[in-house]
Amino acid sequence: MSPSRQNPRLKFRDRPINTRLLLGFGLIIFFVIALALVNYFSFLTIQKSVNEALVEGLQIRDLGNRIQNDLIAARRQEQAFLLHWQEEGYENAVNNYLIPHGNAITDIRQTIDKLGNLTAGQESPLFARINPKLIDLSAALAMYRSEFNAVTNLIKERGTEGKGVVGELEDAEQLLLSQIGAQADPELLSLALQLQVSERKYRVYGRQADLEATKLALDQIRAALANRPEIESQNIASSLDRYEAALKELARIDAEINQHTQQYTVAAEAIQPLALDIAASGTEYASEQLASVTTNTQRAQTILVIAAFLAVITGGAFSFSLARQISRPLRDLTKAALEIGKGNLQTEVSIQSQDEIGTLANTFNSMTQQLRSLVGSLEQRVAERTAELEKTTIQSNQRADQLQTISDVARIIASEQNLETLLPLITEVVSNRFGFYHAGIFLNDETNTFARLRAANSEGGKRMLARGHRLRIGEEGIVGYVTGVGKARIALDVGEDAVFFNNPDLPDTRSEMALPLVARGRIIGALDIQSTTPNAFKSEDASILQILADQIAIAIENARLYDETRQALAEIETLNRQYVAERWQSVTARRAVIGFYHSLTEETKAITRPVEHEEIRRAIQTGTIAVAAANENAGRKPAVAVPVRIRGKTLATIHVQSGNPERRWSQNEIALLQAVAERVGAALETARLFEESEKRAQKEKIISDISARIGATVNFQNILQTAAEELGHAIPGSEVVIQLRQDES
Repeated sequence: MSPSRQNPRLKFRDRPINTRLLLGFGLIIFFVIALALVNYFSFLTIQKSVNEALVEGLQIRDLGNRIQNDLIAARRQEQAFLLHWQEEGYENAVNNYLIPHGNAITDIRQTIDKLGNLTAGQESPLFARINPKLIDLSAALAMYRSEFNAVTNLIKERGTEGKGVVGELEDAEQLLLSQIGAQADPELLSLALQLQVSERKYRVYGRQADLEATKLALDQIRAALANRPEIESQNIASSLDRYEAALKELARIDAEINQHTQQYTVAAEAIQPLALDIAASGTEYASEQLASVTTNTQRAQTILVIAAFLAVITGGAFSFSLARQISRPLRDLTKAALEIGKGNLQTEVSIQSQDEIGTLANTFNSMTQQLRSLVGSLEQRVAERTAELEKTTIQSNQRADQLQTISDVARIIASEQNLETLLPLITEVVSNRFGFYHAGIFLNDETNTFARLRAANSEGGKRMLARGHRLRIGEEGIVGYVTGVGKARIALDVGEDAVFFNNPDLPDTRSEMALPLVARGRIIGALDIQSTTPNAFKSEDASILQILADQIAIAIENARLYDETRQALAEIETLNRQYVAERWQSVTARRAVIGFYHSLTEETKAITRPVEHEEIRRAIQTGTIAVAAANENAGRKPAVAVPVRIRGKTLATIHVQSGNPERRWSQNEIALLQAVAERVGAALETARLFEESEKRAQKEKIISDISARIGATVNFQNILQTAAEELGHAIPGSEVVIQLRQDES
């Protein structure tokens, strides 16, 4: 039976602590509940006002931000359309970009309408500022949409290859080029090519200078036609008019596109600040509404402070009284705990009472006895765990150093692309960075039968490399095992792997590890590393170093691909030069005129035999500009020879002589000659290609005509007769025989 029941007249301080605490905290809880109820109803009213203000303000802010986001999406689709409509086609670009662009503009329009409905009828001065901005925003959006639609319509009218104004311009250009090419006039053909180049540059870059150059080329062609009455120029003049009309229309459309682009850009730039201002106005409105509820908040705070003050006074008075009754025995317990904390485990608490504190004192003394028995064993366990932790820390640091070293090695070898330089570099870097006795790289041969040593850093490894050391894949050594199965293997100087160390070239090896080199899922070789330390490698090392092996495999494969690509490009370039030389050899072989001569005293005349000069021979042999000084004894004049090169092959020369023996060729004159030689080479190649295209077209037409006539009959005799007659017409001066084969039976 508890003391309180034995003696009902016990004082409050003599009652059990739990009883005293329950009574005291019951009083405090009563005050807390009353305070909470008052506080709840006060803040309920405030919260309602705050929520309404925040909903309206944040809704305005979110709608303003949504306008900005939709505008960004529309501008992205606009830029994507302007960038990709030519390569994707106008119709595909409309589906891919203009439709999403229109959806984004529609979303902005709907958002503006929502803002108008939200602010309509509101009396706040802030809403009065928002409404004019909504009007300006609608006007800017309408202008942006109208101007951008005008640009897209003009782009559709402009067209691309084979369509619209561009298609009309291309047709007129092709007709004009074919008519000028039929006249076989070099000057007209050169002007036509200049016209084509200028017009293409204008279509690509849209520069006014290129447009002016195109118009200048047109005027020059007209002037050349006027100076050549022998040329039938009526059709060419008509084609020039058609071409010029299409060019003017294209220039007009481009000018209007630029004008509308500037206007819709201005409109788009005006939308964003208006949207930002509207979003800021929403935030400002929320702030104003929050300020309006400050008075209610202050009133509730005043009530809360008063109630809290009363609760603090009541709870403080009771707590002070209860603390005095409990604190004295607790101070004794505290002193004992401090002594134990200092290491004096012999301290015991002596309290003569039967309440909870007395029970605590007895428990405290029992705990002290248990601590005395546990401290001894705990110190030993702490020492063991500390040693394990130090060992783990050392291993972690080693792994971190290995990973950092692997990263450095990978960065070094990634900078080299030559395989013959890369492999020795890998062995040297790996050996130096990791401190290995020997590092070697084996690569599988083409038949995947042997793994051949391709690089090594040690002296013994270099001797093995000199005699072509190789291992059979899947059979010899750990390298053969690794290149056969594609898994890393470690060999130590004890056990079944000790036989691997009987290598007279590497007598100091005590540990060896081979790692597979795998590229694109295929085993291409192995990285062999050896150490003079027994048991130098563990399975964790294999996992870490396999990362390095993978990087090495990638570097080797990239070097191989680089060499193959470079060799293929060299072969293609050689074949290309051979093809051009052969084609030009066939062109020059069938032409009697091989060049032209011009001077101030003589008219321009054709050259049928080569002109022999030392500087011409040097220019042809070296492919560079050759300058010759005057020599009165040899009768030579100051001269310069410039090679005309086509795709790396010298096919012609420009030779210039001066009658002044004191003449010195300036750098500007040489640069001018070189620029002319480049233009002549390009024009000659263009003319050759054009001539070959015409021949192929004639050939295809003849074949088509013969096929059509042969296909018009189904009689054997008529077919053979028609074929013989058509071939005779196609190849004048020839005899044609077509007969069926008679098999002997």
